[in-house]
Amino acid sequence: MAARCQRIDRVDRDSQNRYALIDYKTGGQQRNWATWMENHDIQMALYSLLLENGLAGLPAGLVVAANYFVV
Repeated sequence: MAARCQRIDRVDRDSQNRYALIDYKTGGQQRNWATWMENHDIQMALYSLLLENGLAGLPAGLVVAANYFVV
């Protein structure tokens, strides 16, 4: 079985080099930070960890926001 490559949909950086993550989702599925762990949804936590440790192709920096945007 082939591995599926994931990528961060959007990363914004402010003037203090802090990051905000946005992951776009389609459909009506509600995604709420309070249910991420309950639903074993660790995608944003992993993206944050990669960014904060400089392992996402960008300089290491603090992640101050991680949001799903459902369209």
